[in-house]
Amino acid sequence: MTLKPMLNAGVFAMSKDSPLWDAWRDIYTAALQKQTRLTTQGFMADQLGLNILAYLQNQPYELLPAAFNWITFYALPKFDPATGLYVEPSPPYRPLSQIHLTRSIKTQIEKIQCLDGRVIETPLTYSARPAALQESRKIS
Repeated sequence: MTLKPMLNAGVFAMSKDSPLWDAWRDIYTAALQKQTRLTTQGFMADQLGLNILAYLQNQPYELLPAAFNWITFYALPKFDPATGLYVEPSPPYRPLSQIHLTRSIKTQIEKIQCLDGRVIETPLTYSARPAALQESRKIS
């Protein structure tokens, strides 16, 4: 597993009747039962379980583009004031479907570049999203 790229479990979907739910539960439960205390390794047991299903048990899966689970640890999004949407930070600035807050402080204020050249300061949490549209949050 160490040589395989980690499939991120931030956003995924399965039918409620999928047998993969039971298979994932079994792997996840076994991993947690081996933990004597909460550790970084145990924290990732859910994600590792999905990776085991995909790589070792060859269960079917579909990889989606990064815009469906944008990981903020690698790059902050940009904001398009014309559409009110967060977008990829590089052209052609496609809208992001999900923003995965992977940085250590989820509610921190971020400096977000707008496509019109402005910079806004806002957390990227869902509840803070309207703040990105407020003129009072503009810093340049």
